[in-house]
Amino acid sequence: TTSSPPPGDLETRVIAYIDQRFSQLYIRPTSFVGASTYAEFGQSIQLQEVHPDDHFALMLQDPPSLPSTSFGCLPPLDYEPDPPKPARTSLPRKVKKPLPPRPARASLPPRPDPPARTTHSEPQLQDAIRKQFEASTLPHYHFIDTHGSHYLHGEKSPDLSFFPLGDTDAHRYRVVLLGDVKTRRKNQFTDADIGQVVTYGLRVLKAQPHREYIYVFLTDMQSYQFFKVARIMGLDEVQLAQPLLCSPFLSLEDGRRVLFNLLSSTGASLGFSPLEFAFPDERVTLQALRTLGSGATAHCYEARLGPEPVVIKSLNPGIADTHYVHERDALRLFLEDPDFPQLRLYTERILVTQPLCQPYKGHPTTHQHVHHLISILYKAHQKGIIHRDVRPSNVLIHAGVPMLVDWGCAVRMAPIRYFGTIRYAPPRIIDQWPDDLTTKDVHIEHTPRPSDDLVSLVKTLYSLIFHRTKDIACISTATDLRRFWSGIGKAWLTAIQLASNGEYVKLAERLCTLF
Repeated sequence: TTSSPPPGDLETRVIAYIDQRFSQLYIRPTSFVGASTYAEFGQSIQLQEVHPDDHFALMLQDPPSLPSTSFGCLPPLDYEPDPPKPARTSLPRKVKKPLPPRPARASLPPRPDPPARTTHSEPQLQDAIRKQFEASTLPHYHFIDTHGSHYLHGEKSPDLSFFPLGDTDAHRYRVVLLGDVKTRRKNQFTDADIGQVVTYGLRVLKAQPHREYIYVFLTDMQSYQFFKVARIMGLDEVQLAQPLLCSPFLSLEDGRRVLFNLLSSTGASLGFSPLEFAFPDERVTLQALRTLGSGATAHCYEARLGPEPVVIKSLNPGIADTHYVHERDALRLFLEDPDFPQLRLYTERILVTQPLCQPYKGHPTTHQHVHHLISILYKAHQKGIIHRDVRPSNVLIHAGVPMLVDWGCAVRMAPIRYFGTIRYAPPRIIDQWPDDLTTKDVHIEHTPRPSDDLVSLVKTLYSLIFHRTKDIACISTATDLRRFWSGIGKAWLTAIQLASNGEYVKLAERLCTLF
């Protein structure tokens, strides 16, 4: 079928045409059994391929005029592409004749050497395409050679990555478009090659939770194939929207044209848009550089306030403002205390704090760390603030000193509904919880006590020292949870008893004898 291209400027027409044409597709199921890098997602892929007679027609039009050094006028390749194989002609069948007697082996002439192969290895292709992109000039983005790097936090990274102009380093939370250089087998890319480049796209979507899709491509410098990797929106975990949208094989010239038109559009057209937070009163706008973490109540991002790195905490939609109010009011009490996160900016449902800490996991726990964490809780308790959510993920480290973060559950000592992490809660809360730990909307009225934080701290230290965080996270019933904590050993149970009695000094001394 044919239709007139949609009206508008080139960028709008290109994106609209892609969406329009992607709706007229047929399905080619693919199993990707060989895609070992894709196995971590535990799912196969179906491809929806644009019909060969009607693909990227608008994308293939000549791009806007640009300087001779632009991507539209790339230098020629360093090598000649493989010549097409001559057509096979049928020969008349010969009448078989009796074979003459085989001569002695010594009289046979030497076998000639096989002809040299004209195909090129992946390293040769990667080197050739790098030279082309390094010599190009793009209006919005620039190319970074990421072959051999680990910026996507995996064993491998794509050969070609594109980032906004001004970005000098490769970061997974800033990549706009990516591609991989592979050699084709039997005139097509293998399932493992497609699975690998799709895996790269999914890792980008995981690092950029506000992003809906990303374009990726494969090339062997003789043809291109593009894929649109989209997530299933509304899910916390990244899952691939099925089926995967892909283009047919494009020639070298057509693939260049499509790639240039994609890179000539804005980030929003590519599924990428910088996440920004405005603070009108201070006339400041912060741009999220990367995602630090996400939970049931909020997302945390790294940003820059002047030259200093800061943490932006944004409440998730549907979460009550009480979490924001609790944390804001608690941090206001410790504005001059470096042992607590320092509040820099805030607006409705958004907090900006310093310093930017690192995960505590992997750092050896020392006696100084134990004393420092108990001291933080003592200071908070002296001002009537109970943290209520002391757990391993809320213990971070900065400049070698541990810090307790996420004060969104912090309240004063007054009757209130329990809210925290049940697996590290004190026994009096676990005893009132339903046996199924995944039960939602459990309403338990309690009066927070300082001893609750101390008990949670003992359990947190046990989990960090003995690397039991994953084991505790897998416990699904309150019965198994009580059995786990009752079997941690007499010495640790004594420490829990001291914490329940609120004995700060004796607790610190006891904990320092356990490791």
